[in-house]
Amino acid sequence: MERFAHISDTHFGFEGGPADTDREGETLLGADTYRAGQHALAQILELDPPLVVHTGDLFDHPNPRIRDLLTIQRWLRELAGLRPDGTRRQVVLLAGNHDCARRAYFGYSLDLYRQLPGVHVVTGRPGRVRFEPGGPGGPDPSLEGWEIWGVPHDSLPFPELLDAVRPDPAAAGSLLLCHGMAKPLPLYRRMIGREYAIPSDLLLRDWDFVCLGHFHRRQQVTFQESGRHAPIWYAGATANLTFQDAGFEEPRTWSMVTRAGDTWQVEPHELPSRLFHVLGPFDLTGLSPERLIPAAVTAIRDRFERLGPDRVTGSLVRVRVRVEDRGLWAAQNQEPLDRFAKEAGCQSLQVLVEGGPADPVTEAGPEIRQGMLGIETLVRNTTKKIVEPEEVDMIVKDALQLIGEDQE
Repeated sequence: MERFAHISDTHFGFEGGPADTDREGETLLGADTYRAGQHALAQILELDPPLVVHTGDLFDHPNPRIRDLLTIQRWLRELAGLRPDGTRRQVVLLAGNHDCARRAYFGYSLDLYRQLPGVHVVTGRPGRVRFEPGGPGGPDPSLEGWEIWGVPHDSLPFPELLDAVRPDPAAAGSLLLCHGMAKPLPLYRRMIGREYAIPSDLLLRDWDFVCLGHFHRRQQVTFQESGRHAPIWYAGATANLTFQDAGFEEPRTWSMVTRAGDTWQVEPHELPSRLFHVLGPFDLTGLSPERLIPAAVTAIRDRFERLGPDRVTGSLVRVRVRVEDRGLWAAQNQEPLDRFAKEAGCQSLQVLVEGGPADPVTEAGPEIRQGMLGIETLVRNTTKKIVEPEEVDMIVKDALQLIGEDQE
C-alpha cells in the first residue's frame, strides 16, 4: 500500500453552539460539520486513494437523528465508491467516545453501515480488517496482505483485550487505528481521572503506521525515550465546534499519508472552518452605568480592528467584561452591543459578565485551607487506582492547583 487518507472527529450532527438553524433545521455548527465533510469527500475523491480510515467520532452523539444517519449513509456510499480503475475504495470506521452507546443494549449506530460495500466497522472490542484479493469491485491490489487493527475508545480500560492487538509478522503491512489520548500530549494530564489513556506499549508495537483520533488538533506523537518507532499521527477534527477552539488559527484538515520507500509523508488538506474568539477580560469597573455598554463596544471594536475583518466575519465571539455590579450591567439596553456585532459581521457575540459581591469561599481563611490536607489524601488514594505509581505526585499537584491552592 502506497497511500491512504486519514480523517477523524467529524462530529456530524453537532447540536451545540448558537440556536440558529437553517431551512432544514440544522444548527449553525452542525451545518459546519457537514460542510467540512463534503469538502473532504470532494478532495478525497479527486486524489483517489485506495483506502480511507476514520479514527472515531463520526457522529457527535451515540444516537444520531435519522436524518444524520441517512446523510452519512450517502456520504459513505460515495466515499467507498468504485474508482476509475474498477476497484472499490475501502473505508474503515472506528468507534470513538461520541460513537459509543451509553448502555450496551443500545448498540452502536456505526454498525448500521456494516452492510455497505467496502465499509468496515470496528466497535466495542478491538477488531482486525484484512484485505483479500478481489476481482472487479474489490479492494485495490496494493492493499492485498495488509491488516488494520482498530481499537475503539471503550475498549481502552481492558488490558486483556489490548494484549491481543499486535501486528502480524506475516502481513504485508500493519496499521493501528485508535481513539484516545496518548501520554506524550500535554493534554493527557488534564484527562487523567476522566478517561483511560492509550497504553504507550500498544502504540510502540511494531506497526508500520499509527492513526489516532480524539485530540482535535493535527499533531505527531513521539516517544523520545523509545528511540525510533512507527509514525504516530492525530488527524485532528474537521471543524471548530466550541470555544475551546478559540485562538486555533490553523485550518482544519484531513491527511493524505503516502509511503516513499521506508518513510511516510503526511500531507494535510485544508477544510473550511469557522473561527472562535475569546476577548477580554475588559475592566469596566468605576464607570457609571450609562457608560458600560459604550465602553464595552469601544473595547471590542479595538480588538476586532486588530483581528481584521477576515478573522471576524462569520466568527463566534465570547467577550468577558468585569464590572462592579452585574445587576447594573443587566439593567442596561443591550441593543447597541447587538447592533455593533451585526455590523461587524460576526455570527454571534456572547458577553460573560464578571463582578459583584466577593465569593465567600475565595475569601475564606485558614480554617478552609486546613481542609486541603484531607483533600490531598483523598486525591492521592483515588489516583493510585487509575494511573501508574510514578504519575501520582504529578496528578496530585495538578489537582490541588485546579482547586486553587498555592502549594509553594
